[in-house]
Amino acid sequence: MRQLMTEDDFDSRVQALLANPEDEAAALRLESAAQEGGDPKRVADAFRHASDTAPRGVSMHSPEKTGKTFCFRAARTYESAHEKKERGSGLREHRGARSER
Repeated sequence: MRQLMTEDDFDSRVQALLANPEDEAAALRLESAAQEGGDPKRVADAFRHASDTAPRGVSMHSPEKTGKTFCFRAARTYESAHEKKERGSGLREHRGARSER
């Protein structure tokens, strides 16, 4: 059974990204939280929040691009969680059908 990520670890990943939205390593650590036992919905919600709060000033990277990237990561995380749920549901249905034989 997969161990859930601690609340402190998850929060530190979110805070690291919010503190420096241009930090690609921080974004990757947050995105990987969904595969490491974190709740994919919370990961996606954190990216949406980061998109909404990304600074709109002058930077090396376009603020619009940073916000769009966070939205893309949120969508990908939501989609991945949905696909895993669908696969799990299909497997349970398949097992149920086999046990009825």
